Amino acid sequence: MRASARSMRSNSWLPFIVSFAAALLVFQAEARSEDVAPSGISLLTVDEAVRFGILHSAASRYARMNAIETMRLGKLSIRKFFPKLGVSYSESDGVRVGVADSREKRLEFSLTQPVFDGGKSALEHEIATLAASYAYQDCIAETRQLEARIAGEYLELALKKANLAIQDVLLQSAGEQLSIAKSEYENGVSLESDYLECMINRSGVEYDRIRLAREYESAERRFKMTLGLDEAIGLEIGALSPAEPNMRAMSANIDAICERALAVSADLARKRSDLRVTEAKTRRACWDFAPNVSLRCSLGFTGDAFPLTEPSFSVSVIFGFDNPVFPGSFTSEYDYLNGKLGSVSNSAQVSVFDGITWNGDRRLAEISLLRARLDCERAERELRVSIRDGVYSRDDALSRRAIKAETIRLMEKKSRIGELRAARGELKRVDLLDEMIALAKARTEMLSIESELANLERSLAIALDIPFVEGIFEIK
Repeated sequence: MRASARSMRSNSWLPFIVSFAAALLVFQAEARSEDVAPSGISLLTVDEAVRFGILHSAASRYARMNAIETMRLGKLSIRKFFPKLGVSYSESDGVRVGVADSREKRLEFSLTQPVFDGGKSALEHEIATLAASYAYQDCIAETRQLEARIAGEYLELALKKANLAIQDVLLQSAGEQLSIAKSEYENGVSLESDYLECMINRSGVEYDRIRLAREYESAERRFKMTLGLDEAIGLEIGALSPAEPNMRAMSANIDAICERALAVSADLARKRSDLRVTEAKTRRACWDFAPNVSLRCSLGFTGDAFPLTEPSFSVSVIFGFDNPVFPGSFTSEYDYLNGKLGSVSNSAQVSVFDGITWNGDRRLAEISLLRARLDCERAERELRVSIRDGVYSRDDALSRRAIKAETIRLMEKKSRIGELRAARGELKRVDLLDEMIALAKARTEMLSIESELANLERSLAIALDIPFVEGIFEIK
């Protein structure tokens, strides 16, 4: 009875376990399918598009991984200042005629501590640290470039979407005016030439609408490629938001803006670091003749079989002359056996006139230093010019936007008056349609100015390393 009750209780849990496992598998399958092929993505602002692109960019992810690994290796470059541990083992068998054969085994542990190398290790450590900072700066620069690219393509796509919407409204209005013109022509109120001209204008509007739709599709494909999305995935973007109406000009603070750009430029910082390294190498060229001094201690055990019971200790002072003219080395070794000095040995090796091109290499290094200084100065000037052009273009876009806004206001007023005049028969429908087409063109130009202004502000924010809040960007 107990066994049957226990089996009944276990069987009562079985349907629940099976149902839970099936639900879990279905949920995982749905989540996996959503991750692989989402039905659609909604990016309503530029900031959302930038965050999505950075998060899903494989190149940005690999750049971060490379920066982290390079920084880790940069920290390990300090190991050149630490002692080096060495282990060696040797066996030697001597076969002699008439005498007993000899056999010797030797196990040796050594510890070598660099003492002086003329600053070479310090320079290598500095270069490794700079390489780590280069990797970090390259990662930041690549991320900024990707942000600028995503923002530019998003604004271009939003502009084409807005232009397409304007063209749709214009196409509908052109169709209405064409119907009215046809009715007036059939009733003998207007001339056939006016009706035909309305048909031609309406055909031109429809042609432009087809062209804009094709341009929008092409821009959408490029944008999806930048985001790493499949073309079949649906994409919804927001409208092109106009900039703040009370934005002030930035040209009054052009000097402070340029100094800010010079201070935060990753490319310029890298050129300056390269210049410092080149200057340090040139200054330390005379230290190539400085010796490398190391202290080496070794503990050895010898014998003809294991365990090795004959210990020995030796201390060596090594002078290495790793210079381009007469490279060589000098070693002084002191061997101790059973606590007593057993032997002293000195050895020297020198290569004469090994590097006869040292003077030429020195002159080439000085020329490289001059070129590095010139490149750094030219990069500073180019950055100043680029920032000044961006600031002036931004202020010019502000002025053009104000003028275009006033023009559109007047054209809208004229269009309303034209509709009243056309209703009273004082204005031909073809002339009213021309005014509508001109107004749509002016609105399209206004949107282009808004997109250009947003792109310039976004580029300046990236160049100045300033957080960009959509619609708010100002340097006081």
